[in-house]
This record gives sequence, C-alpha cells and structure tokens, in this order.
Amino acid sequence: MSFNFTKTESLSAGIKRIAGEQVDAAIQDLEKSDADRQEQIHEFRKRCKKLRGLIRLVRSAYEETYEDENDWYRDRSRELSRARDTEAMIEAVEALRTSLADESSEQQEILATTLEVLRESNEQITTEWTEMEDRLEKLVPELKRARKRISDWKLDSVSWKSIRKGIKKTYSRGNKVLKKSVADPTTERLHELRKRTKYHWFHLRLLENTFPKVLEARADQVKQLSDYLGDDHDLSVLTRFILEDANRFGDVAEQERLLELIQLRRQNLQASGLQLARLLYTESPGDLTDRITDYWKVWRKN
Repeated sequence: MSFNFTKTESLSAGIKRIAGEQVDAAIQDLEKSDADRQEQIHEFRKRCKKLRGLIRLVRSAYEETYEDENDWYRDRSRELSRARDTEAMIEAVEALRTSLADESSEQQEILATTLEVLRESNEQITTEWTEMEDRLEKLVPELKRARKRISDWKLDSVSWKSIRKGIKKTYSRGNKVLKKSVADPTTERLHELRKRTKYHWFHLRLLENTFPKVLEARADQVKQLSDYLGDDHDLSVLTRFILEDANRFGDVAEQERLLELIQLRRQNLQASGLQLARLLYTESPGDLTDRITDYWKVWRKN
C-alpha cells in the first residue's frame, strides 16, 4: 500500500486505488478484535485525514462529490475525537516532562500529578466504552459502503490541471493564515495553519515520486512543522481542560506553576513552528505550483 501516485496509472485510477487502499486498511484495523481500541481510533482518524487530503487535491474536478465525501469522513472522525483527546493530552505532558528532564524535582512532581489526573480521566472514558463500541461496530459496514462508493466516483475529468489547482489552493491558504499568525498568533490561527500544513504534507506525499530527493525532504520539514503546531494545540486543549476543573490539579500555586510550564512550552513550540513556517512558505503559490508541475511533466515523460 503506497500513499502516492505511480507513473503508469491514470490520475483517476490512482485516486481510486489510493482511496480504496486507505478504506480497506481502516476496515481491517477495526475488525481486529484483540487490538488496542485507542490505537484503532487513532489510526482510523489518521486515515480519514489522509482521505480528505487526497480528495481535496482534485476537488475542482468533482466539487459535489468532494463535499459529500469530505463531510462524511470529517464527521466519522469527529464522532471518535473524545476518545483521542485525553490520550493526546497525556502525550503532550509526557513530552513536556522530557523537555524539562534536567529541571527541578518540583516541576517533575507537578507534571507527574498532572499525568495521574489525565490517566484517571482516560480510564473513566475507557469504562464508558459501551457507546463507543457500538459506534465502532456500526462503522465497519459504513466503511464497506464507502468503499463501494469509490468505484462510482466520477473522475473522468480529472487532469493535472485539477491537481495543480488543489496544490495551489491548499498552499495559498496556508500562506495566508501564516501571515495572520505571525501578526497575531492566536490558538485558532495556529490550529488553522496546522490543518493547512497537514493537507500540504499529504499532497507532497502523494506526488513525491515525481522528484523523491526534493519532495521527500520538503515533506519531512512540513511534517516537522505540523508536529510543532500539533503539540502546541494539544497543550492548548490541556490548558482548557485544567481551567475547567482546576481543583483536580493541586492548590492555586501548583495550578499556576503548571499553567506557567505549559505556556513556556507553547511559546517555544510556536517560535520554532513559525520560524520553520516562514521558510517553508517562502515561495509564492504560483512558483511552488509551477515547480511541482515541472517535476510532474518530466517524470511522466520518462
């Protein structure tokens, strides 16, 4: 299974193949009765994002179908988001502890207490799995129907022009939100930048066979940017979680210290992320799209 186009297949065939492989893999994962449910949900939601990135690349060629399918995968992913949120917060605190490994024992104790609270919350969610299990059971037949829909996608009009539009639109939207984020890096803007960056990363992966040495290197850097912004977002969710139930996180002084540690970590992540983003979004949307178009033309001719 490869999440990229091959030289010998048509664009429409490639899109259907890649989409079908992602849905097949999601079905196989969810049908494993002995698998870790948290991991299954995490993998399913990642596949939904990849599928949305794929169809976003060619949306101009089948706008109506795009809207329906994009909404479907978005909604299925959202239904399972609560099960993933606490796990993401735990990972964020563990990363914070690692970054502060050489700091005072007081800081480590505060973070250890935070992890205990989050793990208790995670266990509580796990005990409420009945509704989630029912949802997961229904999801498999729904995915099988989604798999059948792929063969009916009307993609005859898909051409490089369609893909070019998809690359340019996604990159352009990321470029615009970056400028706003640099001027005023709100949580909402940084999260939006992360989403646009993630889609750009998917597009690079889909097209990396055209010039692997160049596009794989760019994809790695774009993934790093997505990770910076994703870690920052997880910490913003953690901050909100703490403020909503502060008494679980120690006395007022401990709460303030915890929030201070989180804020310092967020500042570092945002600084690293925005610096990298400025480099990755240096090219104009037209120039980047022209460059990838040239790669595509040379690749398909040889």
